[in-house]
Amino acid sequence: MTRKDQTTICQFARQKALSAIALVEASVNRVKPYQVDKQYTPQELEPYNTLSDQFVKAVETSIKFFRRYKILMFAETSETLRGQLNRTEKLNLITEISTWMAM
Repeated sequence: MTRKDQTTICQFARQKALSAIALVEASVNRVKPYQVDKQYTPQELEPYNTLSDQFVKAVETSIKFFRRYKILMFAETSETLRGQLNRTEKLNLITEISTWMAM
């Protein structure tokens, strides 16, 4: 695979991650704060479930982008998620590895 191919793949992965993050932000802006003591109907829970699914997708697509970026920049990949996140933090793409590990 050529450098140009790798760049194209990386750009696509970045755009996919940014789109997923934008969906999470849009959902967060629409959802009312969750009330722990309220009994929700399935219809009332749907926006929270959608937000949860979108959040998971945003995290997964972001991690895939980080992997592609690392391959593009260093022609290597980490065997562990923690190793990948450590390198990603050193590149100033993320902060707080512990937050990403929790996600």
